This record gives sequence, C-alpha cells and structure tokens, in this order.
Amino acid sequence: SGSPASDLRSLRRQARRQIVLTTPLVVLTLANTAMILGEHYCGNRPDVCVGGTGMFKVGSRVNRSLRFSFLVTQLQLLTAWTSFFPRWDKVFIGLPYRRCFFTSALSLTMQLFLVPTLITRCALWMVGLNIGGLTMTGWSLWFLLASFVIMRPSNIPHLGFSFDAVRDDSTWRSFSTLFKCTSVIWGVIWVFRECLQQGLAGAQKDLISITVVSPLVWSVIWVATFMAVSASRMARGARVAPALAAP
Repeated sequence: SGSPASDLRSLRRQARRQIVLTTPLVVLTLANTAMILGEHYCGNRPDVCVGGTGMFKVGSRVNRSLRFSFLVTQLQLLTAWTSFFPRWDKVFIGLPYRRCFFTSALSLTMQLFLVPTLITRCALWMVGLNIGGLTMTGWSLWFLLASFVIMRPSNIPHLGFSFDAVRDDSTWRSFSTLFKCTSVIWGVIWVFRECLQQGLAGAQKDLISITVVSPLVWSVIWVATFMAVSASRMARGARVAPALAAP
C-alpha cells in the first residue's frame, strides 16, 4: 500500500464505484418489491384500488408495461455487468471462493432455484402467462447481493475488469450496441407475443405504453444514483471540513 492519503483516495474511489454499480440494483429491487406489495394489497382490497392508473392491478396495461420494463432494465444491467466484469461468474464457480458461506449460498441459490424458475416462467410467459413478481424480485435481490461479493477488492483482479478497457472507445461502442439491442430484441418479442394474444391493435397500445414507461424507469434509476453519489460526497465534505478548520 502507499501513503495514508493515497490509500484514502483509493477507498473513496472504490466506494463511489460501488455506489454507481449497486444503486440501480437497489432501485430495481425496491420497485419490484413495491409492485408485489401493491398487487397483494389491491388483490385483497379491490374496492380501495378502483380507478387510478391500474398500476397494481395484475393484467392491466400499465402493470404489464411496468413489469416488462423492469425485466428489460434487469437484462440491460446484466449486460453492463458482463461488459465491465466479463469473468464475474468466476467468483461463484471458482473453487478458491466457494469457501465463503455467503458466496456459496448465492451460487447454490442461482443454480438450483433462480435459473430453473426463470426458464420455466419465461416459457410460460411466451404462452400468455405473467413472468411473476416473485421471480423478478428474487433475481433483482440476488444481483444486488452478488454485487457486494463481486466488488470486494480481493475479487476484482479475477473478474476481467480493466481501466484500460473502460477508457477504450471500442469497448463503449460494443457495450452501447449490446445495451440497445437488448431493449430492441425484447421489444420485438413482446410485440410478437401480444399480437398473438391481443391482436395488432393491443400490441401497438402496449408498445406505446412501454416506450413511455421504460425511459421513466431509467430516469428514476439515474436520479437516485446521482443523489447517492452526491450524498456520499457531501458526507465526505462534512467529515473533512472540521479537520481543515482545526488549528
């Protein structure tokens, strides 16, 4: 390690990186949880939820659009993680890391529960059923917990992360293309599915709703991320100011 000041700056940069990478996952996990609670409440108290936007009414256009937007956002965040940490899975399948109980628990949860459940729910979604709020919330929570393991300083060198790759324009071009294609491809799948279920008119209405909802979801995510980073800087300034004012 270097001087104390250099070590402190390194810790601050690491904290900011973790905030940027984990805040979107926190927002998405909270949003999926809120959807589950809202749907459960409105299911038990339909008289209270009459009217409004139908956000928590299972099967409504707004509800379907939000659910689909959360799904695509989750896949786009996964694209970002695999672009910046191409070997992130080594943390969970590499033998040296399975000695940690928390890491092993996350690995087993993914292999034995989340992956089979997601495959089954996606297959059912293609024939007209909903993916399920619990499945999406489980995946969001898993990625959030996994991010803390991935961002450990001892794991970073084994994940394929490189500052040179982040600064390379070609890396950003390929990431941007894959990021956009994720949204477009799943949008095409959604339209095809809705055409079979509701006809072309219904698919067009859902697509318009999604094009409005999806940017709003990303706006909330990045506003929350900006606020989290700003709060960390303000907290750092509040700790540094008394030290500078001391004689």
